Amino acid sequence: MGDSNTPGRGLPLLLGVAGLVVDPPDMRVKKTAAARGVDVGLGVGDAVVDAVVKHFEAAKADGEKFAGQSIRDLNTVNGVRVTVEDGTWGLVRASSNKPELVVVVESPVSEERMREMFQAIDAVLRTHPEVGEYNQTI
Repeated sequence: MGDSNTPGRGLPLLLGVAGLVVDPPDMRVKKTAAARGVDVGLGVGDAVVDAVVKHFEAAKADGEKFAGQSIRDLNTVNGVRVTVEDGTWGLVRASSNKPELVVVVESPVSEERMREMFQAIDAVLRTHPEVGEYNQTI
């Protein structure tokens, strides 16, 4: 996985892709130029996750579609797990012991739906400048 817990490395992001389609890779995010010089601790991941939770709560309340479908369920215990009509879901949470985010996506339907869920979650995460680049992609 590399040494992303080194001070000054920023807020990494782990991405696990699970389910019927793909084995889960481990992904991390490097800090962006906007976050350079900022000491990123555990609280930064929590702040991003809190904002993402609020985003999804508002989207569900407003009846917005996510990853092309209506949001069927939100579970906000330890981050947010958003499930859409076809059972495809994505999870964003802060790591409990490292300054990183964890993202997991799964689809019982297809690899394409799993990738659509990841792209939709990634688009939400990209609204936060402290979230940088992944160390690998699906």
